[in-house]
Parts: sequence; structure tokens; C-alpha cells
Amino acid sequence: MKNGAEDTGDAAVDNEETIMTKPTKEELKKSITSFVEDHHNAPYGYIEHIIRRDYLDCDPEAGWVDYTFTIPPEAANIIGTVHGGYIAAISDETMGITATGFMNDEDAAVTTLDYQLNTIKAMHVGDKIRMRCSVEHIGSRTVLAHAVMYRGDEITAMATENFAHLSKSKIKFVDFKTMK
Repeated sequence: MKNGAEDTGDAAVDNEETIMTKPTKEELKKSITSFVEDHHNAPYGYIEHIIRRDYLDCDPEAGWVDYTFTIPPEAANIIGTVHGGYIAAISDETMGITATGFMNDEDAAVTTLDYQLNTIKAMHVGDKIRMRCSVEHIGSRTVLAHAVMYRGDEITAMATENFAHLSKSKIKFVDFKTMK
């Protein structure tokens, strides 16, 4: 995790690196696999049933987590390749899971501030994709993450996301069953 922000004097720039303990490989693996399982078993929304990824490996010191997923038939667009919205959704959620895992704080949460996706090669139904997510910065107000997707050794897409750094204890969660 790197602090790439510079002191510009601009109050909107998050110059403060949040002081926290880096998770060990086992702590990070436990946190990530718990998040992935929670998302797979979510009682809300159709999208949770097609956005499925599995934890593969991690390196807390280098700041990355690898995931793997297979493109499902529901992700195809009208020309037979994977819909960009599917790639955006799975990378958004997976970067959020990774960012939260690296925050190593039970009260930590994130929500997207901005997101950019660059598709490099078309992906197709049945492709097995490896996604490496890295956390570049964890500050007191923002978290910056990056994802690179591979089919074999070939890069298929890259995404960058800036999150707001939140506390679960200060968030009012919606019950998706009742929408209250």
C-alpha cells in the first residue's frame, strides 16, 4: 500500500496515511474469503448470483490479492462478448472486498467515489479470468485500488477505483428484503 498523494494544500486531497497494522497473509485470506462467501450468499439482487469469484492467493506485503472467475452465460452482450457492465460490476465489488480486507479493521467499509475501466481484449463466455487487485493507498478519507484481469498471461482489462473510507458503525444499512 502506497501513499501517492502529495501535499498540495488542497483540503480535498487525502494526504494522511491511515495508521493501521498490515494484515498477515492468513488474516487477509480469512477476511477476503469471508467477504467472498458473504457476497455469494447475499439474499438480495440478481447480480450477486452471477458475480461470483473465488480467492486464489495474496501477498499482504506487496499489497495484492488474486481472484479467479469464469465468465457466465448471463454476462454475454448481443455480439457474444462479455458485457462491459459485468466486468465493471465484478471488478468494482472485488476491489471493494480487497480494499476492505487490507484496511484490517472490523469497522471499516468503502463505497465508490469514482471508477474507470479500460477493456483491452474481448472476453467470452467460459473464459477463465484471473483478477489481481491491489491497494495503492489507504488514507483517512479515501482508498485507491487497482485491478488487472488476465486470460492466461494476456491482459484483458484494467480498472482503477477511488473509494470513500467509511465506518460501519456510522452507516445506516438497508435491509434489502424489506427495503427499509
